[in-house]
Amino acid sequence: MHLTVYAVISLFAFSFFTESRSIWNEMKQHSRVSKDTIQANMEFMQKLKAKMMETSPREKKFRKRFIVDNGNEKKPFEDSELFQTDVMLSKSDIEILSDELLHDKQHKKSSSSTRSGIIKNIELRWPTVIPYKFESNATVEDEHNSPVNESQVELGLKWWEDHTCLTFVRNDNPSEGTDYLSFIDDVGCWSYVGKQGGRQEISLPGYCSPLYVVTHEVAHALGLHHTQNRPDRDNYIYLNKTNIKSSKAYNYRLTTFDAVDVEDIPYDYQSVMHYPSKGFALDSNYDVMTPRDPLYISSFGHQEEPSFYDIKLVNKHYCNAMHYLESCSHIKNKCRNGGYPNPKYCNKCICPSYFEGEFCQRVKRTDDPNCGPRVIRLSSTPHKLNITGHANCIWNVKVPKGHTIQLWFYKFEFSCNKPCSDQYFGIKYKKDMAYSMALLCCENPRVIQTESNVAIITYKGRWFTKGMELYMRQNRYKCKHHIVKCEYLLTLTLIMTIKIVCSSRQFIVM
Repeated sequence: MHLTVYAVISLFAFSFFTESRSIWNEMKQHSRVSKDTIQANMEFMQKLKAKMMETSPREKKFRKRFIVDNGNEKKPFEDSELFQTDVMLSKSDIEILSDELLHDKQHKKSSSSTRSGIIKNIELRWPTVIPYKFESNATVEDEHNSPVNESQVELGLKWWEDHTCLTFVRNDNPSEGTDYLSFIDDVGCWSYVGKQGGRQEISLPGYCSPLYVVTHEVAHALGLHHTQNRPDRDNYIYLNKTNIKSSKAYNYRLTTFDAVDVEDIPYDYQSVMHYPSKGFALDSNYDVMTPRDPLYISSFGHQEEPSFYDIKLVNKHYCNAMHYLESCSHIKNKCRNGGYPNPKYCNKCICPSYFEGEFCQRVKRTDDPNCGPRVIRLSSTPHKLNITGHANCIWNVKVPKGHTIQLWFYKFEFSCNKPCSDQYFGIKYKKDMAYSMALLCCENPRVIQTESNVAIITYKGRWFTKGMELYMRQNRYKCKHHIVKCEYLLTLTLIMTIKIVCSSRQFIVM
């Protein structure tokens, strides 16, 4: 069931609309947003769609379905007609975007809605205490009504509170002139980007209540943008432009570093702000985006909540600016494995995934008896790891400093789903342990070489999972430079020999 939710709601849980004409009519009839705002958004999006269609007037139609978290199917929907599926534009945004996208000229002000990363304009930044209220019209769910799930929204707000310096305070009667968030049950899931001033709507009707949808839309209100629009995207993503609906091509428009503030945050395939691999696909049998790192090809869209780097982006933007982290300077260097001080609780660190402890000093534990020892120390002799069936395991794999780890897969059989969900092999193999884990469940990766002397690997399987058989060993050579080319034979069993190809400019034979 979760797989169906990821594959369909993630296109983007933010694609909740019927055909272009009916969505705007429905919003005019049932939306709490001013009719002027709806009309302005409609006219701009229709002009933008017409401009996109000039180069390719004919495009194949593919219908998508949205399935809510409990598995009950809603009516079929086409892609959202809102900007980037879930962004409501202010009048200022429309003015700037009209210049940039319709008239191909740079506006003197950079648009908050076309940047990725997080907004630079301090006028669009909230204070660290943010009032909110609920304004739900619906009391009974029907064709046009789905009441806001208040408990789920507050769960999403608490999630941001627990991981950042921000605090959300419910205020059912805000005074005039107060800047606050108003959660409404409008048509679809959407938000403005950054603080607009006064009453600011976020539309989260009941069918938009999964945690990652709530946290995504709140992140927009805080100023976060979609990841795939970062100016450095093409260093990490292959974009199949021939499979993008021509009327939606603007959603993949790159921005410049002059307009974006990514706060030195690495590109994150598993950001909650990232489009799925088939976003706006002409043919949903093929991906629009493919990661340049092939180990992440089945990890796209695997987000139940904001990633470590999503949190860090908000903390650097808000908490650094408000000097929250200055009081935590005494433990800054104690946080390990890429962690950093929690701005609200200086004696604790915010840890990357799969790490725990006050200072992120431990790999997370699992109590599954099928996993065996949690720490695996390798030598030059191959270590065999064979696991099948139902299990949930995390292993910390180590070799001496100056060496790397090599993994060879003899058997690799999981149910292939993109993204991987309830059965997969995962690995953190990069030198930066804060980076998201690569999840694999389709193609056999054959050989993996780590970037350092430490790796975290995981296995998640169900009772019918055939699983994997792999061999691991300390790299035979201690290399001063990144491995590029060498060749030797590794005998794993009496009947199996693998030819290993690796590389280096200079070797020190151990």
